[in-house]
Amino acid sequence: MALMFSMASCAEVGFTRLSTDGYFNSKPSVESVQIFLSEKDIPGEFIKLGVVTVRGWQANEEWIIYKLKEKAQIEGGDAIILRKIDPRGLFTYSYGTGEAIAIKIKKNK
Repeated sequence: MALMFSMASCAEVGFTRLSTDGYFNSKPSVESVQIFLSEKDIPGEFIKLGVVTVRGWQANEEWIIYKLKEKAQIEGGDAIILRKIDPRGLFTYSYGTGEAIAIKIKKNK
């Protein structure tokens, strides 16, 4: 956990909005943001809110996933579709990166 917060100052987190639907709905905690590996795994309909990108010096997988979920949550998402994760990059002393799609799962009425 200490590593996660000490690296925060070295992080680059980006977001490219794809939709404004669901943006003003209540936001879940970061811990409750779900992770999916493909669109087929998602139960029901959903809205793609945007693409989240993360880059951090010597970032490990846990930190990258946390930052992806955190940004998705800030933007109103309650789940992510994990597209890419590359902890620590290709070399030991390099940047780790990640990319996901932030989504809002539609609730059945």
